[in-house]
Amino acid sequence: MTADRLGLMDENPENEQPLLEIFMKGGKRLKPQENIVEIRQRTSATVASLPEEVRRIEKPIALALEISSSLEELVERTKNRELVNS
Repeated sequence: MTADRLGLMDENPENEQPLLEIFMKGGKRLKPQENIVEIRQRTSATVASLPEEVRRIEKPIALALEISSSLEELVERTKNRELVNS
């Protein structure tokens, strides 16, 4: 992993793993509950995928942040709408 990317919920870029997943919708569980062993394995794998410079305790660096073009377009449309309505 070299960067973190913010995008819209319905974007699904290839070769990317979302950090957040939908587990509940309309009060219903979408995925089975994980046990503590599964949570530990998933978390360990996620942390291990980060560069050492990000994981270190002393003077860590932040991952670069990329914003998807779809999210940038939505932000611009929202800003323009606010200008028109003010």
